[in-house]
This record gives sequence, structure tokens and C-alpha cells, in this order.
Amino acid sequence: MDERLPLPFQIACLILTALFVCAFNLSREPRSWRRLYQSTFTSADRISVNKNKSIDAKLKKFGIRIAMLILVVDVAVFLFGITAPSRKRQNEMSLDDWNRFNEMKRLESISAPSL
Repeated sequence: MDERLPLPFQIACLILTALFVCAFNLSREPRSWRRLYQSTFTSADRISVNKNKSIDAKLKKFGIRIAMLILVVDVAVFLFGITAPSRKRQNEMSLDDWNRFNEMKRLESISAPSL
């Protein structure tokens, strides 16, 4: 696979993306998911129309919030994974490498024209 995004981050992004799609789908069409749940787990005598409407509204309201939270976490994991190789290289640098790096940055800042 691609070394720019390590395998654990790829797996995490895949799982979080699937969770986002499920949560977003549930918030878009709460009625069909509520009916599936009620047909599976509840008895027919405990179903009321007003209660169903409030359940649908709550599913839509909280479902979109949860979906957006999962999306934000997914993007954060992706960005953290993309920067992981450079952070690993920085942690493995020796003192001489750091001194060379700092000297190069100092020379670049001196030679760069200031605006």
C-alpha cells in the first residue's frame, strides 16, 4: 500500500467513513430505520403515531450531529496519518542532523527577501 498513509490510519479512516455513512443515512431517513427497529424489537400494541414522529425528529436531530462528529474525527485521523511519516523522521533525527537543519533554516531566512 501507500507509505504516505500508514496501514493503521487507513483502517481507522475506512471504519470511520463507514460509520459516517451509516449515521448520515440514518439521519436522512429515520422513518425506515425506526420501523425496522420497531418491527424487530417492540410489540405492535406499544406503537403510537405521535411518539413515532418525536422519535423520527430526535433521530434526525442527533443523527446529523453524530455524523458530523464522526466526519470531523475521520478528517483528523486522516491528517494525523498523513503527517505521521514526517513526525517519525523528526523523532529519529540525531543532534547533528538537527544542527544542520537549523543552520539551513537560518541561512534561508537570511537570504530570503523580507516583504
